[in-house]
Amino acid sequence: MTLTFKVKDIDHSPSNIGKGWDFDGKVYSPLPGSWKLATYCEVVALNERKDAENNRIIYDVFLDEYLLNEHELPGAVSDLGCFFEDEFYNKYINEASPQARHILEKYKEPIKKGLLTTNKAIRQIIIDGDTEIFREGHYFTIHLQYYIDPETKDLVYIYCENKDIH
Repeated sequence: MTLTFKVKDIDHSPSNIGKGWDFDGKVYSPLPGSWKLATYCEVVALNERKDAENNRIIYDVFLDEYLLNEHELPGAVSDLGCFFEDEFYNKYINEASPQARHILEKYKEPIKKGLLTTNKAIRQIIIDGDTEIFREGHYFTIHLQYYIDPETKDLVYIYCENKDIH
């Protein structure tokens, strides 16, 4: 933020409602179980155009941001194998959202065996492009425009629009 947006004196400490991120000096990482839903994004379009006036390439990126309630998903960060005891799992899966049901049905065994967290399962679903069911829930489409500074190689954002889609 300080490089891209030239903002000074950012307070990285948690707000009065609790810590929702880690900051390692360069990267903000959301914490599972925070008050904010986990963020999962998929690049759905990437275009570029020449800005002849400023002699640079402008990149247009469209992202779908899926709002998946991580509190609904077992094992988001750690192994919760006890969740997969048949009686509890069968009751839960019938009450889960269609999105959670899709994730858990597709990756039940690897998650149960501790080979995969649900966060990694969601990531794999996005990589595979199997996200149609995520669009049945609440999501946003984000449109970003940026260019790459030729000297620093930093991304310089020049436009951002966030469209709420239900």
